[in-house]
Amino acid sequence: MDVQKILLDFSQYLIEHEGKFDHVSEAFDLIAPEVNLGGIIMERKDLPDFAKNALPELDGDIVYCRDGLFLTGAPTEEFSFNIPDIDLIEKMDRRPRGPEGKRTIPFRQGMLGAGEKMEEPLETPMVPLRFQVFVIPGHDSFSEEERNVLHICFNIIMNYVGRLVASNRLKNSKLTSYLTGLPNAGGYLPYLRQYMEDGTLQDYNSYYFNLRGFSLVNRRFGNDEGNEIIKRYAAALDAFADHGEVVGHLGGDNFVALIRKEKTGDFLKMICEKGVLTYGEKGGFRSPLKVFATAGVLEIDGDIKEFGQVISMAASALAIAKNVVHKPYVFMSKELQEQSIREKQLIVRFPNALRAGEFIPYYQSVVDVDKNEIVGAEVFSRWLYDGRMMEAKEYIRNLETDDSINTLDYFMLEQVCKDINRIRNAGDIKPVPVAVNFSLKHLDEPEVVKNILDLLEKYQIPKELIIIEMKESVDQQESKRMMVFVKKAKEYGIRLCIDDFGSVYSSLNLFREHSADYLKIDKTYVRAGLDSETDKIMLNNTVRLAGELSVPAVAEGIETQEQLEFMRSLGCNLMQGYLIDRPMPIEGFLAKLKSGKIIG
Repeated sequence: MDVQKILLDFSQYLIEHEGKFDHVSEAFDLIAPEVNLGGIIMERKDLPDFAKNALPELDGDIVYCRDGLFLTGAPTEEFSFNIPDIDLIEKMDRRPRGPEGKRTIPFRQGMLGAGEKMEEPLETPMVPLRFQVFVIPGHDSFSEEERNVLHICFNIIMNYVGRLVASNRLKNSKLTSYLTGLPNAGGYLPYLRQYMEDGTLQDYNSYYFNLRGFSLVNRRFGNDEGNEIIKRYAAALDAFADHGEVVGHLGGDNFVALIRKEKTGDFLKMICEKGVLTYGEKGGFRSPLKVFATAGVLEIDGDIKEFGQVISMAASALAIAKNVVHKPYVFMSKELQEQSIREKQLIVRFPNALRAGEFIPYYQSVVDVDKNEIVGAEVFSRWLYDGRMMEAKEYIRNLETDDSINTLDYFMLEQVCKDINRIRNAGDIKPVPVAVNFSLKHLDEPEVVKNILDLLEKYQIPKELIIIEMKESVDQQESKRMMVFVKKAKEYGIRLCIDDFGSVYSSLNLFREHSADYLKIDKTYVRAGLDSETDKIMLNNTVRLAGELSVPAVAEGIETQEQLEFMRSLGCNLMQGYLIDRPMPIEGFLAKLKSGKIIG
């Protein structure tokens, strides 16, 4: 045997074919036909009978077979050796699935030296690779020199593969979530592209889902344990997915998935209805925890022309489920797809519409029913879209998908400043404070307070005539950013209002922590107080405590005389709603201020 020739040919082949293969078996598969090693690649079923009979204990794949030599993972060996650089590949992150969806590590992929396929948890380290050399009975054994050369040869193999694995690991780190190990957006999209190219994409449904109320989980267990819960949740999703199915983690509490259509009911039941059972740990105690999601589902069909639509349409369905119909999941129907297209058109058209003056401020009065006078107003945007006046609820959600909503908020603030100066210049009308809605997205703007102050200074508007209105939030990170904003706003004398108080998670700490100048009680809270004695007691205490803390409370959505009298009986005298008036252009609001009429 010319072992020097083998080694020389093999080393030269590795140099010339850098990057051509990732695993040991691939190296053998590629080298055998082209390098004079005098052997072939075989599996056990392909062995000649004399080999099967000579090695009855042989179990697993044959890596390389040549005259007088087997290299395999059999339990009996003539001699063997370990590879010192194997630590480079002992902990590969992703491994192929077997037919039942379990992780397997076949020897032919060069990751295991025992010849069998092991089923084990993903986090279990790889066992070191050990090459085992067999000599068929009746053939001469290898000399010491030949064994040494074989050892060197396999060290070259493993050094080469080790470098490839390290390179692949670095590449894969850009394609997987650092927290869960699931594919991130960069790792998920190639699956969609591949399935579209090979024509199998229609076998799956696409999911985009978001964990419900996970900020409350973070509050309860802390952010670090929240991350651990996310990891356990992701592991449960990954365990559900069978061969070919993919679950991705886009960051935070946002996930995507491709699941076979026949498993749609089971998947939705798990993530949305029954919830994924896990646990949270705090103070040494482990508490059971069910994690629920809200999902958008796209039933993939032949109409999908671009793989990016698979994610975007499912995401649109999720937005509808969360913000419109308030259901655990929504399927993207043809009607919803058309609506989604229209909504995207709104975003595209927005910049030109703003410049063209299509956005118009509408004012709704805030009245003091005890004093019988208008004491303020709230401004709402309206969009004159193709001759139809659209209310904010028809487009605000879409503008919040990017920074467009921030642009609109500043535009409305500037329009209010112009209108206030119009009232001041009229001379016969006293201007009233106007509340301008600001999206929580402004909390990500470092210069939001400066931007507000710059507009007030530009139009010489007294600070007491502008109120910045923001909704309360359950998100822990948003709450922290809110505190930073509030503190800075108060330092510069900007007045603030908590909007829709009682519509989501509510805490009386908001009065203290946010130092609000006003709060607006959501209309659903008002209606609930009429129907439930418990809600009436809570509402009464909210109004009373707000008064004691010198935070005026405004009842929103007053539509009937009964609601007006009910809130007045609780001591709430500031009101706003359709009973009093509907939002109107500045001309109508000016006329109302002049008349002094508060109802109608």
